[in-house]
Amino acid sequence: MGFRLSLAARFLLYTAAFTVVVAGMKAAASLLVPFLLSIFIALICVPPVAWLKGRGLPGWAAIALMVLGIIVAAALMGTLVGTSINDFHQDLPVYQQRLQEDDHGFPAVARRPRHDLRSRGLA
Repeated sequence: MGFRLSLAARFLLYTAAFTVVVAGMKAAASLLVPFLLSIFIALICVPPVAWLKGRGLPGWAAIALMVLGIIVAAALMGTLVGTSINDFHQDLPVYQQRLQEDDHGFPAVARRPRHDLRSRGLA
């Protein structure tokens, strides 16, 4: 013979359990994020590996080819991001000069006197 919790008690219990789970996930984020990322990458790689195995490639070769593809893709993305950062770093003085010389954009709006809403009876 069990007992039944009221609706309010169940709500509090579920809310407390949810809070504990979320706090635990936040505390374990340094372990949880890489683990979930590895699961995501593994799930993304399953169809290409199955396709390669279906074409007659041995399992170890299909996996090795997939790992090589991931490494090449990561290197290409790293090169792209590095090049973009380098270009931005080289053009940074031009951007800084443009921001300092621009009197028609946001800085001009920010220098306008502010209106006191209380004096107008709006606040």
